[in-house]
Amino acid sequence: MLIIAASYSSKEKRSYLLIQARLAWGFSIKRPFVSKGQPSYTTFPPTTLIGAISYPLAKIKGSGELIIKRGKIYSVAEEFKDIFKAASAIITQEKRDVPSGVYWEDINRYQILQFQKDVRRRDPMFRFGTVPSGKVMGPGSMVRIIYLVDEEKARNVLGSSWDQILIEAGYSITRIGSKESIVSVEKVDLGEPVMMVNELCTRYPHPKDIIQTGFTPKECPDKEYNGWYEETFWDNTYEWRDILTYRTFIVPGTRNPVFNGWIRIRLKDGVKGYLIEEDGIAEFL
Repeated sequence: MLIIAASYSSKEKRSYLLIQARLAWGFSIKRPFVSKGQPSYTTFPPTTLIGAISYPLAKIKGSGELIIKRGKIYSVAEEFKDIFKAASAIITQEKRDVPSGVYWEDINRYQILQFQKDVRRRDPMFRFGTVPSGKVMGPGSMVRIIYLVDEEKARNVLGSSWDQILIEAGYSITRIGSKESIVSVEKVDLGEPVMMVNELCTRYPHPKDIIQTGFTPKECPDKEYNGWYEETFWDNTYEWRDILTYRTFIVPGTRNPVFNGWIRIRLKDGVKGYLIEEDGIAEFL
């Protein structure tokens, strides 16, 4: 990896917010493309991570859960999303040969008569249905979240004490994903990243469209490699009833059971990369 000293204009200054949170039992984040079925991701979409910190930010700023902008309804995450130039997370492993999570689906019984045609609503045969509900079981596993922060936009949205507000919001995160996906935040750090050039070694998911065309992720020297896979997430939009677009990400490690690992990626020209502690993170939001 080639590393250079960070050099920014006042409008390009970046900070990072690094949050370490412990899962109570695991998490569930519903995948797109399905309606009745409820499979879960085994990693964390950027929209979920921005939503996780937007909830405490909204409480600190006295906002509600929804906002109206340009005559349309948005999640309150819309108010804060431009602060973040990247949002990515991993579940760390405490032991090399022990996964940090395992995918599981419960079979739940739901009353579905209200969705049936009129002629079926009185028929007991159509009163109930079974729905698989996906989740990742990882009690006590540690999640490391990195937010790359645009300082100027943070100052414009949160005020002059933006740094303290972000730290307070980081400690106030209570869940990542569904309302049952409870976490306990143990540590929050705010710091300045080191600017990098061209290639990154990372454990964190990154969009495929910021990686140099034709470049295949490779192993990092002296780092554990567990392969990689592609995952599709919603793009960074929070408008109610918006027609959503999707973005493909490269995720280091394995989908199930959940093992993380390191990969080396080469960024397209113009994409900014940074070193945060030992991990590379690129701007992608």
